[in-house]
Amino acid sequence: MPRGMRSTFSREFAAYSVMMMPGNERPDVNAGGKIIMPPSSLETLSRLNISFPMLFKLENRSKERQTHAGVLEFIAEEGKVYLPGWMMRNLVLNEGDRIAITYASLPVASYSKFKPQSCDFLEISNPKAVLEKHLRSFACLSKGDIISIDYIGREFEVQIVETKPEDAVNIIECDMNVDFEAPVGYKEPERVQPPEETPGSFGTPDIQKKLVDYYEKQTNFHSFQGKGGRIDGKKKGTKGVKVRKQLTWTRFINAECQITTGTEERYIISTQNQKPRLKKKLDQALPHLLALGKLSEQRRLKGHPLPETVAAALRHVFV
Repeated sequence: MPRGMRSTFSREFAAYSVMMMPGNERPDVNAGGKIIMPPSSLETLSRLNISFPMLFKLENRSKERQTHAGVLEFIAEEGKVYLPGWMMRNLVLNEGDRIAITYASLPVASYSKFKPQSCDFLEISNPKAVLEKHLRSFACLSKGDIISIDYIGREFEVQIVETKPEDAVNIIECDMNVDFEAPVGYKEPERVQPPEETPGSFGTPDIQKKLVDYYEKQTNFHSFQGKGGRIDGKKKGTKGVKVRKQLTWTRFINAECQITTGTEERYIISTQNQKPRLKKKLDQALPHLLALGKLSEQRRLKGHPLPETVAAALRHVFV
């Protein structure tokens, strides 16, 4: 390196906003965080031992204001630099004011916090995504700067209130956590205090009403209102076991033990509260009664009376 050549880049330029740049309008440049410098600056930087990306500190020494920026292109007229409009406002610069530009090496960002300057910013449904997309046109951030975000044709200003690990950081290809403060002028919604309830003898009126309703239901409730029953079929309050056998006859025996005709009837022989001996006799006699019924019917048709022995046997069973 020739003697007298500086080892770092530091120059003064006349500052102008991007809107004053000749040629077509560059709204993307005006919304970003990079500046446009003259070609001579590139020649000087290429001869210096500097690291990429190229980042610079911008100072308005007369107002003691400073910020940081990257470089987008080297196409400005010699002696001039073009800055985004928000950067001109932060540095309190008018068109053509002098500005000092120095090469700077900044640490990679790990955290940043932003504060919207209007409550209208809350209308954005996903502010982090909008901010992340907007910061793609930035190379670095400086604490205290107010950047401008264009979203759906509206412009929102956001202040950088904190950056880590230092007050100026490099945000190119970094993993940075983003946080937001409440917007300027934002007030928390007032919480409506519930009316105070005067406690009664049973607590609040709501609890007292619930207790009254509960006890009214208890008063109108009567448990076990149905009728009881027994598994054996007996009525409640009776004793013993009732055994019932049912036979169907088309002919029946009269009081004189003679077979007579009649309508179909059902004879129920009950052994309730009977002695076991009589119950046994009845159980033994029932099959014979069926046989005798058939025999007596045959004899009646022939005109023969029932034998005395059979009639005596029947009387012995039912007496």
